[in-house]
Parts: sequence; C-alpha cells; structure tokens
Amino acid sequence: MIKSKKKCTEYADATVVDFETRYNRRGRVSYYPVFKYEFDGVDHRRASSFYSEFLGFNVGDKTGLYIDPDNPEMFYCPKETIQKVIANLIICGERAFVVLIIYFKFGIKNYI
Repeated sequence: MIKSKKKCTEYADATVVDFETRYNRRGRVSYYPVFKYEFDGVDHRRASSFYSEFLGFNVGDKTGLYIDPDNPEMFYCPKETIQKVIANLIICGERAFVVLIIYFKFGIKNYI
C-alpha cells in the first residue's frame, strides 16, 4: 500500500463501470469494482485489487484514483486505502484478543 502510494502520483477521475467476480479457495464470491479512467489521453479499464463490502461502490459512481505515471494500469483508490487500514486494524485486534484469551485461560506457564 505504501509502495503504491509513492509510485502513484497522478490524479485521475474515474467511474465504476462494472464489477469483476472472483472466487477464493473456499468458493466464496467477491465483487471487485472495475474503474474506467483516462490518463495521458488513453482510456483505461481496470479492476481493483481490493474488495470490501463496506466500500459501497455502485455502477456509475465517480471517484478519484492516483495513477502510476510509468505504468498507468497501476493505481490506488484513496477510498479503498481507508478500508484497508480499518480491515488490518480489525484483524490485528482479533488476533490480540485471541492471545489474551489464551493467556488468561491457560496462563503463560504452559508455553515456557
């Protein structure tokens, strides 16, 4: 995420034009927004690499993207970046909670 943010410096207006369906190993389906944007006079259409139910994108929604000027197919969406941070914090919090439960239930003596 930090690497993308450093490389992607050019702003472009984008529109959500579709959703790409992807399946994970367990067969769960996720829908990734497909953005259409113009950069250096060339139209690009690319699916996001991030999915979250909370983003709430709909076809036709307008948003801003930051594009890598050396590789216009690479971008990051600030709206997605916030969701990534929140998701990572939730995952870290869940793991810390599990560690605390194990510690208080079984005590540290069992693991030394």
